[in-house]
Amino acid sequence: MNKKLIGNTAWYFVGTVISAILGFISSPILTRVLSTEVYAQYGMITSFTTLVATFVYLGQDEAFMRYFDRRKEPFWSFFWRCIRLPLVLCIIILFLLLEPNHIVLSWVFACDIQNKIAILIAAYISMLVLQRFLMLTARMEERAANYSVSNIATKVMFFAALYVFYFMGQVIALSELVLALMVGVLCALAINLVVVVKVKHGANPEGEDITSKELFSFGVPFAISSTMFWVVPLLEKIIIRDLTNWTVLAIYTSAAIFVTAMGLIKTTVNSIWVPYVYKNYTNETEFKKIFRQVGVSLCWLCLMILAGLIVVRRWVVFIFDSAYYDSMLIAPALVCGACFDLLTCIYSIGINIKKKTQFHIIVPFVQLAISMATLYIGLPRWGLIATGISYLLSIAISRIVQMAIALHYYGIEGGYGKLAIMLGIYIAVGTLSCFVSSIQFDILCGLFLIVFGTVIAGKDLYAALAYVLPNEVRE
Repeated sequence: MNKKLIGNTAWYFVGTVISAILGFISSPILTRVLSTEVYAQYGMITSFTTLVATFVYLGQDEAFMRYFDRRKEPFWSFFWRCIRLPLVLCIIILFLLLEPNHIVLSWVFACDIQNKIAILIAAYISMLVLQRFLMLTARMEERAANYSVSNIATKVMFFAALYVFYFMGQVIALSELVLALMVGVLCALAINLVVVVKVKHGANPEGEDITSKELFSFGVPFAISSTMFWVVPLLEKIIIRDLTNWTVLAIYTSAAIFVTAMGLIKTTVNSIWVPYVYKNYTNETEFKKIFRQVGVSLCWLCLMILAGLIVVRRWVVFIFDSAYYDSMLIAPALVCGACFDLLTCIYSIGINIKKKTQFHIIVPFVQLAISMATLYIGLPRWGLIATGISYLLSIAISRIVQMAIALHYYGIEGGYGKLAIMLGIYIAVGTLSCFVSSIQFDILCGLFLIVFGTVIAGKDLYAALAYVLPNEVRE
């Protein structure tokens, strides 16, 4: 089991890193292949289709993961019941997009839209829905290689299709762009179909009878909260722009690259943790002990990352232009916020286990309220620094609410004191580092986080490492 866990972790991490690198180098490639207008439309189409697909899922993707190993019915029956409602919504969206004036699409892409493009966009959204469920099947079957390779293939084949159009002398417009995106998704579908064929298709007599109403009730709160999580950052950027200027917003946006880096770790952890939880949570005696050890160890890992960033922050920002040097002031605060987001993957799982998903709806609204209040209060006084503090406090408080609710329904065996101390350290250090940026403070703060974090983690960190490492290394 340890060998499989390490192998899956390696696959997920390598796949996520390669996908991030491909995303990073995509800009210079796309700017050479696409016109300025089409390149701008590329950003709009990815945002628009992702937002629509997130809503169209109706949270049935989360219900699919929750009941995947607990279902009684055969796999194909369960798969169809989870995906049929999102596919029906895709058909409805197709008819909405085909309305004669194309009001929505014309507003989004600021150009005349033909029926052909509307059909392609609707088809692409449908493919995203199917891809989501096939990739989740790969994840739940612990087929990390398929999951990661399909992620990479989506981006590679998209670029390949664009270059085929380019070298054929085809003028790349919006329709060719959507076709290239569809080619990438089609390749990912083919890779993950291999997993679906090998899934145990028979019924599980010891499983649960799950009604369609239960799947719907479990998933809808995810659809609302996921959609809101896309809305909140957009509103934050509009407020920053309106209350300060484009320069402050640009520096804030550049510092968000550190949040993206933390997202690599979050994706890897989530891909491993979710299947493990749903397979083992019923054995509470053993699982809750591992739950505590994994949570504390991840808190420790986040402290080590934060310590390293604080020590080198004045140098690492040189990856940006000199005009963005002040991003070092808010980088630790943004990473602290990302740490809360990462830890929520672990500690909020109790909401899903106990089917209390309605509480997920609360979180983005708490985040939005705190973010709006802190930005309106802080921006006129502190400018850029207020953006970092606002991000940290809005994420921290909303995620603490989410974790507290989850732990109330499915708690851990002790360790609450350690968790509270570490979460308090994130908030204190993230806030203080915005106002104090001397090299002496950074070094002392880094040493404090390393020593104090290791002492607090203590035996839980050692136990988690002992569980993961192979026997010969452990000895």
